[in-house]
Amino acid sequence: MSEPSLPELESKRAGLFTRLAAIGDFRRGSITENYRRCGKPNCACAQPDHPGHGPRWLWTRTIAGRGTRGRQLSAGEVEKVRGELGRYQELAALTEQIVQVSEAICEARPVLPEAGRAGPAAEGLEQLRAQIAAEFAAEVEQMAATAVASLGGDAGGAGLEAAELAIRAAMTKVGASLLAGLLAADAGYRGPAVGCGAGHQAEFVSYRDKGFDTVLGPVTVNRAWYHCAACRHGLAPRDTELGLDGDTMSRGLAKMTARAAAADPFTTGSELLADLAGIQVSARRIERHAEADGTAAAAVITAQATAIRAGTVVPLPPAVLPDKMYIAIDGTGVPVVRAETEGRPGKSEDGIARTREVKLTCVFTQTKVDEDGYPVRDPDSSSYLATFEPAARFGVLMAAGARSRGARHVRQLTILGDGAHWICYPDVGIADLIPVPRLSR
Repeated sequence: MSEPSLPELESKRAGLFTRLAAIGDFRRGSITENYRRCGKPNCACAQPDHPGHGPRWLWTRTIAGRGTRGRQLSAGEVEKVRGELGRYQELAALTEQIVQVSEAICEARPVLPEAGRAGPAAEGLEQLRAQIAAEFAAEVEQMAATAVASLGGDAGGAGLEAAELAIRAAMTKVGASLLAGLLAADAGYRGPAVGCGAGHQAEFVSYRDKGFDTVLGPVTVNRAWYHCAACRHGLAPRDTELGLDGDTMSRGLAKMTARAAAADPFTTGSELLADLAGIQVSARRIERHAEADGTAAAAVITAQATAIRAGTVVPLPPAVLPDKMYIAIDGTGVPVVRAETEGRPGKSEDGIARTREVKLTCVFTQTKVDEDGYPVRDPDSSSYLATFEPAARFGVLMAAGARSRGARHVRQLTILGDGAHWICYPDVGIADLIPVPRLSR
């Protein structure tokens, strides 16, 4: 029978810690049940078959350097104290198990430089290499058999495709195992207590598993878990270090998911990830990540725009400043679910709104003309902004984006709009945000 792996040992210890935390009240010692004879010749206790007066219960325990100490218990206390004594025995047994498992973990864990922050040491890498080599050999053997079977006979192109997919699946499986081994080398223990982020100390509780998805497939990491009694929440420093705090998707997979979500509908993006990378991510999960990424990006853009408007941040003009710059502004209605139009008047006869206006802007430059004399937009010069924000807020965002492109330093700035009320003064407030040499409509 093979020895348990380090993650298995840490998982076992975490389970023991959980049981330890649930023991409750306990005490050392024992209870003795005593009877005594009073010595009176006419008392019933003087009879040969009489046990004596009682019972009297005495709880005693041995205290180092002080001998045996104890006290008499009332009848109502006996069962309570017996339970506490029993839990002490459970504590002692669990403690012994924890010590044994912890010793096994100490033997299995490789030496880590810099208190476990710099990754596995050479000995750990050698063990990991041996483990991966064994897994790789097994995967290659199975993969080769599958490939041979797929390429044999008259399978043709379909057989080649099957062999390719089998090889890819085998390689990603080995890669996931390698990644799991590297992560297991640092369980994220950062001492008995760490800062919780709110000025308090979170204390170490146990080791807990966290499963997450990567570009190589699902991986589970067993990491140290801390709890802040003041804030009443838990945290794992290792999650923050790996970029997994509050998430179950690695940074690499998150970027792939974002690209798929931006290029196609979420369902199509899910299918693309499965076909092109062999990764299973549901359309709903892609949608949630896209919304979270959009919210985070919007917060950054809004903060930057507010700082530029307030003058606390002054964007530097680009190194190569164009002679002319154009800002196109428009709005269009986009279909939304009914909850998004609650309380909004519609343009249809029934007065029900079925769309919301999204406000758009594009900043670009045109420095050349085509053979017919028409302006040609400079390649890669367009930057876009789209938002449901009100016109005044949109103006702040639009102006910040234009200023960061050098709008205040170009010789001629042209703003293009269709004359809609919200585009003109004072809704967007273009004149206050950017000096306008010429307004074209």
